[in-house]
Amino acid sequence: MFKNIEIFFSEIAKYPFSVKAIYVNKMIVQSAELRQDANKFYNYFLKQVIMHANLHGASIKIDGKKDTVKKELVNYIRTQAKSSVAKIKYEDSKNNRLIQLADMIVGLVIHAYAPTATPEQKKWLKLIKSKLDIWQFK
Repeated sequence: MFKNIEIFFSEIAKYPFSVKAIYVNKMIVQSAELRQDANKFYNYFLKQVIMHANLHGASIKIDGKKDTVKKELVNYIRTQAKSSVAKIKYEDSKNNRLIQLADMIVGLVIHAYAPTATPEQKKWLKLIKSKLDIWQFK
């Protein structure tokens, strides 16, 4: 299993792409409102990613089907991000390779940055480190 993951990250490292992400340790978030309301937490930090990434006219794809929570997220993005985001669309990750790639990279970053990271996870992160712009929230 681990060999397949290493092959995956070794192979994608060969291609031109970049990832902008934010790593947030929820334990250090001081806002009670953000700590207690998952929707507000995700809205706030997605806004931070959009602003930090310096986007202009971006197209955002959200994994899954439209529901009340995601409608709120879209409304929040549209009011907060203004010209940074041109389009927001829902897509099933089963049909979108880029969402699958993003899921793999996010999963790796979460695990590799954790205090319990394994040597393998740190090694895989090193394979694609040059592709990543990770902002660690402090």
